[in-house]
Amino acid sequence: MPSRSMTRKEEKEKKKKARAAFLLYLKRLRAACKLLNTADEWYSLMRDLADLLQEYAPVIPPEPYERIQSAMRPTDTTRKGLKQACKVLDMEIERLLKHFPAGRAGGKILAGAFVAAAVIVGAAVIYGEATAVDITIVNEGCSTIILPGSLPFPIPGVSLPSAPIPSGGSGSVSLPRLTVEVDATEPGRVSVSVLGVAVPYNLGGDVVSIRLDGQEILGERVRAKLGDRKSHELVVRCR
Repeated sequence: MPSRSMTRKEEKEKKKKARAAFLLYLKRLRAACKLLNTADEWYSLMRDLADLLQEYAPVIPPEPYERIQSAMRPTDTTRKGLKQACKVLDMEIERLLKHFPAGRAGGKILAGAFVAAAVIVGAAVIYGEATAVDITIVNEGCSTIILPGSLPFPIPGVSLPSAPIPSGGSGSVSLPRLTVEVDATEPGRVSVSVLGVAVPYNLGGDVVSIRLDGQEILGERVRAKLGDRKSHELVVRCR
């Protein structure tokens, strides 16, 4: 049961962080289970899950907490048994996620980060390579992505879509041929850096995948050279 010492606001915020953390762990679990062969590998993976359970215990209901703990201790540690244990644990974490609120701002925030970073370094861009590349932003199940329709002053190589990008839709932005560094290794948070200027954002807990040109960004640290291609695709998928 939630700790009585927490206010409703604190409890809500902790649940959001818990959702983001367990979503990220679920992604890691699914990737690891494809290569899992030994009990040692399984229990190494379970140590991180045990830490998450301990950290977010105050906002995890007793029943899913116990079900996950039980799923962490498979009776069959053969390769076949571990594959089945992966499926069971995956299902239990999915059930747990239903107890946490799913924020709806993740797609808007992330897509905006790329644009905001470009705008912040606009003055530097003027002296750099201003040839633009197109980035198509695809919204898969997230809240409507609303980017600024215009800039307070013109920046070479930057143009923005004229309309919001609804769930299931897409839109294009033009950005300079710069190198963008994205750090999404921290649960619920992403930092986009351009020319050494970092723009941090908090992600909504509903974001389950972020792909740039097919490469998964969520949970990773990625360095993308926008000038390497004439066009790019940024796909943000929400639960």
